Amino acid sequence: MALANILPDYYKKRGRQAQRGQLWVEFFGEARVAEATSPPRLEAFFAHLGAQDFSSAHIQRILGVGKAGLQRAWRRGEIAGAPISQAST
Repeated sequence: MALANILPDYYKKRGRQAQRGQLWVEFFGEARVAEATSPPRLEAFFAHLGAQDFSSAHIQRILGVGKAGLQRAWRRGEIAGAPISQAST
């Protein structure tokens, strides 16, 4: 399943989190969850956010929105596993 199909459902009613979630969708586009959450892709996303002058704390909040959205999708049976662990963020 594409990340872009999962995250908007999670963050669409969450105010500031919607802006953070949109950063995930803009960066990963239609990438499937397994591809988007691979360590190299997450590291590239982290570097991309850092290049936009986001503080480390803001980057952690952005990563947290994606993690929460993926965990929600897993709990609902939409994906086979919650692929982002605490160590990834």
